[in-house]
Amino acid sequence: MSRHLLTRWRWPLLALAALAVFEAVAYVAVATAVAAPVAAPVDAVVKIRWADAVSDEQRPRLERELGLVEPTFDSGTTWSYRLVDLRVASVRAIVTHPAVADTDKIDRLRYVPLDFDQPDVAPPAAILPIRMGLLACLALSVFVASGASRVSARGAARARAVAVKPFATMSRPVQSLVFFALGFVPLLLAGNRLDAQHPEWRDGSIYQRGLPLPASNEFLSQDPEMLDNDVYYQGLYGTASAAQRADVIFAGNSRAVYAFRREALKPHFDRAGLTYYSLAFSGGADAFPLELMRRHDIRPKILVVSMHGFFANDLMRFGDAAIKRDAFTAWNYVWERQWSWQVRSHLHRFVPHWPTEVVDRKGTQVIYRRIDDGTSRWVMPIVEPKPLGDFPVPRHPGEDASIEQWTALQLKHAKPFIDEMASRGTQVVLVYVPWTDWAYFPAEAVAAAVGKPLIVAWPDGLIGAIGSHMDEKSATRYVDALMPMLLETPEFKAILPARPAAQ
Repeated sequence: MSRHLLTRWRWPLLALAALAVFEAVAYVAVATAVAAPVAAPVDAVVKIRWADAVSDEQRPRLERELGLVEPTFDSGTTWSYRLVDLRVASVRAIVTHPAVADTDKIDRLRYVPLDFDQPDVAPPAAILPIRMGLLACLALSVFVASGASRVSARGAARARAVAVKPFATMSRPVQSLVFFALGFVPLLLAGNRLDAQHPEWRDGSIYQRGLPLPASNEFLSQDPEMLDNDVYYQGLYGTASAAQRADVIFAGNSRAVYAFRREALKPHFDRAGLTYYSLAFSGGADAFPLELMRRHDIRPKILVVSMHGFFANDLMRFGDAAIKRDAFTAWNYVWERQWSWQVRSHLHRFVPHWPTEVVDRKGTQVIYRRIDDGTSRWVMPIVEPKPLGDFPVPRHPGEDASIEQWTALQLKHAKPFIDEMASRGTQVVLVYVPWTDWAYFPAEAVAAAVGKPLIVAWPDGLIGAIGSHMDEKSATRYVDALMPMLLETPEFKAILPARPAAQ
């Protein structure tokens, strides 16, 4: 290709190169996904027949090692389980383990659960338009290489082709946009047409299925930007007045956000005749909830604290940013994201959302938060199941230095925080949301130092939806175990409504 051609047509050529790279990356991403099996839903159930040599004492340890939860006896040495880790390597480890005599409901060749045998084959709605886009790139490249030198500015006047003459008189940036559109439009139109004709071929995008928009008593909390710190600090949507009416407030970090869900809490509090509110925040420590209670004069009767590094006297970056913003900036930030989400949720039903459907197939997490009780609802969750461990928590010698350092830091701030709550008429109750790591030991030490019991409810087989954050079933099981313990504390007994005498 001549130097003249490269100089005169650098913009269109650059557009072609960008389009080719875009199409190639998209195709590789989809083609790569073909080889990887889709993770089955979290509640995939399989049967394991243990070897005769496996004793009842050994079986629980093997279950933990292999990610098998919710054991149910079947017959003989056969048990049913819910799988936690559904990756091929993990299922292979179960099938090939010497303690496992046989399995049922598992494909022993491809290592996937049979009940959810849905290989991640990229649908024609994705592959076909990508190939069409690549062919369009090739055709345009041939056109540029063969005839573009004759469609220069000097030769435009002599051009006879009706389609070529207007194009030759365009500016180079406009020409580049035309090139890009000629490659992109077939990709878009063909994909949407095939998607409409063959719904069984869909990627299964949550956008395509249609997303529920926030209800009248909800607001967008994360998309993935964190918005709830600004909403609560400014008291938007009436969140401050709703929190003021609560008898009990739950505080903590993201583990508390996942653990204290409406589905788990509401039945217990309705029966007890109490009201509750969640002021737990992702990355949350004590400083931000304290600032909220001071700013909006929130005075619950009880504050239930999730003791995972809570008394760090740290605003964390989301709380710090919310406090530094003035009211108008915070209002603009929140509403801009709310309306942006409304537009995107409709737009991407028809136009693919490339970051989540091609580039990062895992997607981003979107959470709504209720105004009336502060609990969260996951409308676009990220699910990476993982066991949360068992109690008691193991302590390893290499963790001692971190435990001592974290305990000393929190002891500086725990008692002043609890004293200020008491001066406001609020009693503090300390709980530990299950997660097997060394943070349990500072929580235990701080609770003992301030003279309060650390309430630990820890049912077997709890599962994290993502990392150390409970999934919905585990959150319900956890709260079902926790609430009877809370209701027996002196703090809760003091605020429980009087019950009518039995007839």
